[in-house]
Amino acid sequence: MALAPGTTVADALKAGVVSLAGTSQTARLDSRLLLQHVTGLSHADLIGWPDHRLGAEEAAHYESLVARRAAGEPLAQITGEKEFWGLSFQVSGDVLSPRPDSETLIELARELCLARPPETILDLGTGSGCLLAALLTEFPQARGVAVDLSPAALAIASRNFEALGLGERVEVQEHDFAEPVSGKFDLIISNPPYIPDGDRDSLSVEVKDYEPAMALFAGEKGLDAYLILSHMLPKQLAENGIVIIEAGAGQASDIESLMKAGFAAQGREISVITRNDLAGHARAVALLPAQ
Repeated sequence: MALAPGTTVADALKAGVVSLAGTSQTARLDSRLLLQHVTGLSHADLIGWPDHRLGAEEAAHYESLVARRAAGEPLAQITGEKEFWGLSFQVSGDVLSPRPDSETLIELARELCLARPPETILDLGTGSGCLLAALLTEFPQARGVAVDLSPAALAIASRNFEALGLGERVEVQEHDFAEPVSGKFDLIISNPPYIPDGDRDSLSVEVKDYEPAMALFAGEKGLDAYLILSHMLPKQLAENGIVIIEAGAGQASDIESLMKAGFAAQGREISVITRNDLAGHARAVALLPAQ
């Protein structure tokens, strides 16, 4: 794709769609969002001013961004931001880009905690901080602890908490799941790595080549992180607390077995419920006090 200075936004959009048609299932949306990012124009502006012309720098910048997207780089990493739960998050190659499927966890947390809102929330593997930030906006009386092994991820999460006005309500800690956190928590949430190591080659380029492997892969069956969690969660969860964990497709039953065994080993009984995402997969697994 080559755009001359003075190209209209309408023609630039068309050129972007053509360039991305072979690599993106959302070529038109991607092209529009990249054009908005470059020009600062809104969607309504692009519709209302189709003859608005790009300057030389804008044309060159748009070309370069479309080329990056055509190579498989995720749109969110190109623009540096992604929306989740109606909030805007800074992202980079150091964190997973927030997924709409993960909003299933927030929906379930809001439902289960309606009668007894949490005062303390622990987020294990916080990444961009999107899960904890969404929960803190839903439960304004709560405070949170965000844990991640990656210092780069924690730096991004911290910036997101500050940008959303949540910084004073969050403590960030750099360590892995197995290391205990001081205190017990009313709500624990986690989106751990859960992709089997052998599935790496079947993933899209934008996932396997651009997102952090430590946040994706978890052993032969994708269950290694859940096994660790099954041992530490009973120690961190308050007596009447709730855990909500993200599950990969087809993993909910194995996760339930691991968690029940882990809690039973420490003298605690739990009930387990699941919630499907829009694709029909059991995406959220909730651990509740036994009824």
